[in-house]
Amino acid sequence: NETSNRTQELDRLLTSTETAHLLRVPEETLQNWRTRCPGYLPYVKVGRLVRYRREDLLSFIATHIRGKRGVEQ
Repeated sequence: NETSNRTQELDRLLTSTETAHLLRVPEETLQNWRTRCPGYLPYVKVGRLVRYRREDLLSFIATHIRGKRGVEQ
């Protein structure tokens, strides 16, 4: 059902607080990224609210991995 799929997708949207917690950064950092680095971390605007998609966070994390596991830098 299309409505059910949309509801599930909305349920996966994270608040700025949840996103900051997962990334272990202050919420202010997310705000700075939104205003100073457009596109750095994709987000969704719902009216005045800002939300983040889980899949965008996973992609963001994957693209910012540096070095290899088990190898000292």
